[in-house]
Amino acid sequence: MLSLYDVELAIARANAASNQCYFIDINVAGQLGFGRSIICGPGGEVIHQAGRGREIMPVEIDLEAVRRARRRGWNGIGQVLKSFRDRAVDFPVCADRSAAFDALSALGPLRLPERE
Repeated sequence: MLSLYDVELAIARANAASNQCYFIDINVAGQLGFGRSIICGPGGEVIHQAGRGREIMPVEIDLEAVRRARRRGWNGIGQVLKSFRDRAVDFPVCADRSAAFDALSALGPLRLPERE
């Protein structure tokens, strides 16, 4: 059976993958919390997951990996931000795209991945 924190870890991984960025979910350890803080990479991969106790989690963030994931997709597939930008349906909550459009346009065209 999944615990509430197992679901939180899955949400952290999904947020990293859907935004193609590093995602850090910090949880309190000891008597006040569950621990198990997590650092996820731009594809939703777990870079480090802490135990239930107090822990320092040093990590090197590779911003080129973020740019690469956003440009090519994770493992050459799943160009999430480009798919969102180029969607055929407009959602009212996303009606004002002017602020984000420049950043999304810089990602290049949405196309099928090529083998390297």
